[in-house]
Amino acid sequence: MQLLEGVQAPIVLADRFDGSRIATGVAPGLQRLGVMLPYSPLHLLFMQGVARLRIDAVVATSGNVSGEPICIDDDEALERLADIADTLLTHNRGIARPVDDSVVQLLPGQRWPQSRKPPQPMVLRRGRGYAPAPVVTGLFARRPRVVGLGGQLNASVAHVSDGTATVSQYLGDLHQMATLRRLHTTAAELPALLGAEPEVYAHDQHPDYESTHLAARLGASAHLEAVQHHHAHVAACLAEHGMTGPALDVAWDGTGYGPDGTVWGGELLVADLVGYRRLGSLRPLPLPGAEQAVHEPRRVALAVWRELAGDAEWERLPPDLAGMFSATEARVLGRMLASGVASPWTSSAAAESGVDAAAARLLPPATGWRADWRPMMARLVDLSGIPEQRGLVVLAFHRALAATIQRWCRRARGAGLGGRVVALGILGATLLPDNWQWVVWWAPFYWIYDVLEGVFTRTIGWGTFVWKTALTVGLSALFVLLARKKIVAGLS
Repeated sequence: MQLLEGVQAPIVLADRFDGSRIATGVAPGLQRLGVMLPYSPLHLLFMQGVARLRIDAVVATSGNVSGEPICIDDDEALERLADIADTLLTHNRGIARPVDDSVVQLLPGQRWPQSRKPPQPMVLRRGRGYAPAPVVTGLFARRPRVVGLGGQLNASVAHVSDGTATVSQYLGDLHQMATLRRLHTTAAELPALLGAEPEVYAHDQHPDYESTHLAARLGASAHLEAVQHHHAHVAACLAEHGMTGPALDVAWDGTGYGPDGTVWGGELLVADLVGYRRLGSLRPLPLPGAEQAVHEPRRVALAVWRELAGDAEWERLPPDLAGMFSATEARVLGRMLASGVASPWTSSAAAESGVDAAAARLLPPATGWRADWRPMMARLVDLSGIPEQRGLVVLAFHRALAATIQRWCRRARGAGLGGRVVALGILGATLLPDNWQWVVWWAPFYWIYDVLEGVFTRTIGWGTFVWKTALTVGLSALFVLLARKKIVAGLS
């Protein structure tokens, strides 16, 4: 309730509980709902009216077509929402700029009833109440004034000067012309609002992003700086917390243009604010149809199956997968994968399914810093044929992701690459933070596995084995006691 009743009044993602009076047709198939309280006089008047009808909650959505900015004047709403809304409630007060409601969530530990700490939410969409808000870092006091234009999806604008970064509201995806116009307007309005003309325009390294083209137009008399997508994530997270690095960074995102010509997205980096080094990644996977595969996950599933089955057997599709394609579609996509036509390679964690296992007996052999998802995925394919096991398959997938991060970080520390870990991108999902906690609690038992593996492969001596095993047993006992204490406290 602290978040819901705060001055920002955001939408808070909350777990749907059994017996909820919210209709099952609201966000079907999802276990969480976005909840908010009325925050404007108009909202209060409306809710007072529906309360007289004995209605406790209403389903609301923003006034826009998906992916476009919200409408801010009556004429625009009448034109763009005519096929969506049956009735429009208008007002004579003008709106200066579109700002969506902010969306936040609490991390797993903060959702426990016994938590006494003030909630520090993870902001998933920065909008009303949170933007434009300055982030004081003190790191850029003597640097040029910079405007950052971001990537192609979930666009926003950032202005950095005098040790402060000011971030605009969420604008949308740049595939829509209306969103691109709003990005252009915001990139001009924000520096004017702050009274600080930019000297540098920073943009994504991808040459075909609309934000890259806009930076070239706006920065005709300024310096242009291309930034690798995942290094930008890492540097922003470091700066937000007043850190300069170098740090060990797990950057798991949808897609990002890699300097090697592939699509990055599941990366282990050592980075600071100005540079980075790629230590490892997930095993690459071809995407048939490139970006279209992002919108059609069935194409990714077909690519995964082809990698598992090989060239000779891939046409013998499992029944569930075969039902997703016509014979012509499967044949055409297979030829695209075989020839590499319109099928760029990606190491994106959002595209690949399963990279490591949550149990030692399923862990694939390590090959350098490349995490090979094929052994785990083959196991999951076997389990997915049993309807009763499909929920466990999803859970195993997320625990596999968390286990991969944990093993990467241990190996990096063992190689002398310590420092802090910054987790990004798809780690904002619900199950992965939950399972990251699971991996942290059970870390001593993974250590036991690694110690035994080291002995049998003769990579560590017996002396090291003895002291590591003794320490592991002690830590395991301590972890179990702490876990029991938390469970008892949660039930009391």
